[in-house]
This record gives sequence, C-alpha cells and structure tokens, in this order.
Amino acid sequence: MMSAEQFLDALNVDNGETAYLMTAPDLQEAQSKERFLRELAGLRQSQLQLAPWSRQTLPYRGITVLEAFNVNGSDTGTPVVLEMVDQDGWKVRTVTDWTSFDVGPGGWFRKVPVESEVRKLVEGTLVDLNEAVAIGDFGEFIDRAGELKDVARSSFVESFDRLVENGTDFSGITQIEAALKGPIDWQIVKRCAAFGGGCTIRVTTSIEVSGLYLLDPSPLRFTLFYTYSHPDWVLGCAPSVRECVVEFVDENQD
Repeated sequence: MMSAEQFLDALNVDNGETAYLMTAPDLQEAQSKERFLRELAGLRQSQLQLAPWSRQTLPYRGITVLEAFNVNGSDTGTPVVLEMVDQDGWKVRTVTDWTSFDVGPGGWFRKVPVESEVRKLVEGTLVDLNEAVAIGDFGEFIDRAGELKDVARSSFVESFDRLVENGTDFSGITQIEAALKGPIDWQIVKRCAAFGGGCTIRVTTSIEVSGLYLLDPSPLRFTLFYTYSHPDWVLGCAPSVRECVVEFVDENQD
C-alpha cells in the first residue's frame, strides 16, 4: 500500500512532521503533533519496512492492518503494526509496537522514554513532592500523582516523613539539571531461591531513575520508578519491588 510505504519512509528519515500530516483525522484528534513526535523519538534509529503481503490482512469495511519490521540496529525484527483507515484515501490511524489496538488512535511505542522526557518526569514528581512536604500532607502528593495505591503503601512514605521532619525545601531543583546515574533502562528484578536454589532475572515494564540534584548545602538524592499507564508514564513506587527514595545526603558520602 503506497500510503503506508510513504508514511514509513518519512519515519525512516526522521521526518515526523510529514508523517503526522499523513495520518487520519481520528489520530490527529486523539493525539497532538507534539505528543506524536515525542512517541516517535522512542524509535531512535529504527528503519521500518513493510512485511510481505502474505503477512498482511485484506481491507475490511474500510480498515486494514499492516505489519512492518525494523530492519536496522539492536531492535532488528521488532514488529510495528499500522492500522489504516480509508478516509479520502488510506491513512494511518494507529502505529504501535503494542500487541493490541486497545491503545486507541495515535503513535504509541513501548520504549524507554528519551532522557529529556525522563528529566521532565523526575522534576515534575519532585516539585509536587516539595509542595506536599511544605504542608506536611502526603495525601496531597498522592492526589497529584494520580491516587496510586502502591505508592501510598511503599516506603516512599518514610522519605516523605523525613523530609517533613527536617523542614526541607528543594524548590531550587527547577533551576539546575539533575545528574542522572547511568543510562535509563527497564528495571531488572533478580530473585534467588533459598539454599542455593538458583536465581531468575526478569525485565519489568518499569524504568528506574536514580541521580542527584547538586543543591547547596546538601545534594538531593533520588531513586524513582515510573510505569507506563497508557497514555502516560506514572510514578510506579511499590512495596518490596520498586522502593522509591528521596533524601538529602552528606556531601562526603559516596
């Protein structure tokens, strides 16, 4: 299908704005161009190519689903699915690497967000936390975070209590950039059985973000987890498996 090939050609040369213009009205109504481009950033160096016609579905009632594959780099072979609709010509309504279409119209990719997006997530979380610390109300922070039950049950409450007890203010983080620890990647959980029963390693769908804000007189250290809850990344602290920490540390500590 020529329109699908042209759409992928635009993505392959990082021309997301042109690709957006090729999408269906349903997509443009559901997802802004800015959000579409942010999602595409997760593809990084992908080169997408339509799968052979033997693997595609025939059009039915103005809809067809096409499969494409990344033919380049570390994600070689990763499938991407295009849902096309016939609206004054075939246009892309959904482009995604998810396995179902319950994500709705738009470009949606299950990728680790780019660093700039991660920095926005961290700053937003800590600004909300600082405001809640100022009034001593963790419930206020939970409301801002989306009433996440796991966060309320996690040890993050202990970090909050210590910050309140010390009367700390870290609003200055908005004026500096965090020093992130290592590349951002999926959280890896290692579980070992008792008595030498062996270990299993599992890659989760959450990301772990650690780092420092070099505030004066003491740095603010954080370890935060985020989980994808369509269509956004949300704070994903949870008891035992994703323990979030925010604390001031002695400059002489490692």
